[in-house]
Amino acid sequence: MKENAKQRSWLIALHIVFFFFALPVFGILAIQPGGVPRETVLENLLSIIGFKNYLIYMGTVGLGVLTGLNGFSYLFDRRKVDFYHSLPIKREKLYLVSYVNGLLMFVLPYVLFTLLSLAICSSMYKITGVGAYIGNLFALMGENILVYLLFYSTAILAATLVGNVVISILATGVLTLYNLLVCVLFEGLCTMFFNNYIGSVFNDFYTMKAIFNPFLWYPSIIDRWSDINTAWNMDLTKILIWTLGITVGSVIVYHFRKSEAAGNAIAFDRLKPVLRFFLTVPIALASGAMFRLMAVDFEDGWLIFGLVMGCFLTHAILQIIMEFDFKAAFKGLKCLAFCAVATFLIAGIFKFDLLGYDSWVPTTSKVQSISIYDDGLTRGLYSTILQEGRNEMTLSDESDIAKVISLVENISSYQERTNNESNTYYTSVKICYRLSFGRERFRNYEIPRQYINQFLEICNTKEYKNATYPILQNQDKEYRAIYLTGELATRNNYEEVVYELNLNSEQKRLLLSTYCKELEAMDMSLRLRENAILNIGFMEGTRESMYDDLEYPIYSSFTDTCKLLEDWGIYSPLSADFIDSVRVTLNVYDESKKVTKVFTKKEDLEKLIPALTPNYMDHNIDVSLINDLKGVDNYEVRVAFKKSLVDINSKLVNFRLENTYTYDEGEETSKGSISYQFKEGKLPKFVEEMMK
Repeated sequence: MKENAKQRSWLIALHIVFFFFALPVFGILAIQPGGVPRETVLENLLSIIGFKNYLIYMGTVGLGVLTGLNGFSYLFDRRKVDFYHSLPIKREKLYLVSYVNGLLMFVLPYVLFTLLSLAICSSMYKITGVGAYIGNLFALMGENILVYLLFYSTAILAATLVGNVVISILATGVLTLYNLLVCVLFEGLCTMFFNNYIGSVFNDFYTMKAIFNPFLWYPSIIDRWSDINTAWNMDLTKILIWTLGITVGSVIVYHFRKSEAAGNAIAFDRLKPVLRFFLTVPIALASGAMFRLMAVDFEDGWLIFGLVMGCFLTHAILQIIMEFDFKAAFKGLKCLAFCAVATFLIAGIFKFDLLGYDSWVPTTSKVQSISIYDDGLTRGLYSTILQEGRNEMTLSDESDIAKVISLVENISSYQERTNNESNTYYTSVKICYRLSFGRERFRNYEIPRQYINQFLEICNTKEYKNATYPILQNQDKEYRAIYLTGELATRNNYEEVVYELNLNSEQKRLLLSTYCKELEAMDMSLRLRENAILNIGFMEGTRESMYDDLEYPIYSSFTDTCKLLEDWGIYSPLSADFIDSVRVTLNVYDESKKVTKVFTKKEDLEKLIPALTPNYMDHNIDVSLINDLKGVDNYEVRVAFKKSLVDINSKLVNFRLENTYTYDEGEETSKGSISYQFKEGKLPKFVEEMMK
């Protein structure tokens, strides 16, 4: 061990220098206790000595790889290999000596300088309370040493598999990233060829990526350290198992490695075709996908071109690298043939959906429950995506499940008839099928317009409404305040003003119960016919935390809710009495000009009001999906109100101003004007005539 340490003295010095600057030097420079509370200084110290010291994290990875490759670099030199293998020492002992020395190079300076920096900084800045975190600190060091061993052992395995220093670096990268890159490729192919693919967050292959790539667990461990959480978790268990497995594997490879392998690209000849196969196939698939993605026309032709070129060139390059001979590029044709067959077979599986991913529809009897999330009809609400919210929105009634299955069957049939080339899709919906034994299957479907009413039947279920509008499940709570946004809130000299309602407890409960009763009874198809006139929010915490609160739509058909607000003097429908002026602008794009008219007469305003709808009230729905709510193209409408409602109503408390809007064009200025639009098919004739 002493001789091995002498030969690697420069690496020992590198570890010492790194930890010296990363811990005590960085700690002394970074801690600035002047005028800072003691708890903050203590937190800064704990962060610097490891819990949030990203220099340590990077050093763990970098030093692990460097030390692992250096410790077995003699395997790349035939003279050194002959010397070491001629010694009367078993190979396993040689391996153990180098392995232990590499571990001690990291552990000793790491522990020493961590404790030294803790002592120096504590004494210099008179920081107390450090002792309470000693246990956490040692746990952190133990976890970081475990991660170091993972990268260290991986680099050693790479060094034992090859016979060249450059190839060993490449091999380390392959062992570290291969699984991740293959999973990314898989996801890209699924997205490219499967209409109903839902994305990595939801599919089972993402879980496989996390299981079979331990290097992805390090970030999650770092997140735990940021909260000074050192409790043992499953990620650490996985890393420990993987490290032991890699270490045992490298010992076995080292034992059977021949001395003559030094200087060769790959230490085992039988391993060469296997490596070429597992590298050529994914690279060829990625090449085909890339050419298909870039193609404007003849996508399938470019896909084939990319597959052929990717397969041939990758195999040829790997042949040259492994044999150190350009002439070898055209050798190994049998392996090339296997690669080509596998490449086109996998591409065909994705292209023609040979495994039936898109066509798969479960039978009702096999589904225990279903969760749904739609992108367009729940915009702004149901903010927890399907992965997080599926437990809150669960359809378990057999009749409801049958409705969903029937809808999916119709969608699948429509996709087959149109070859998924129709542009008549309405919105997308993500579905989680919960099958027996806790299995879950996720799919994404584009709903054609002719099936939207069938989907709305599902939306009318109690479970769907409760998940979409969480307030329905929380009516019994005591809310500190109720506030309004939307058309009412913008009838003043500012935009985006939020009004808190000055109501007593009894009025709050009455408004909440009245609103929830109408919301619960609402036919969800109403969202396709009406724009919301107001948004209402129920605040539990402080005003500063209101960004975490959901806001819910109030429609004009919510007559009881609107009547309450009118009786209390809080709301009244849009009236000419409130309006100072209406500015209408027609954009004539073909002639690159604008035509603007300003209406101030009461009789004109009364004609305009029935045709107007707020163009910003798209809360809880993507209005671009709905022709009736889109508004008339090319027309811009801005309404300026006479005065703020808060000035004339004591029940409103203006408590948040987002921004101030000033509209200035030409000689006329309308400060605080609010954007509206003409309803589809409701453009007044007199306006159309004046704009010609």
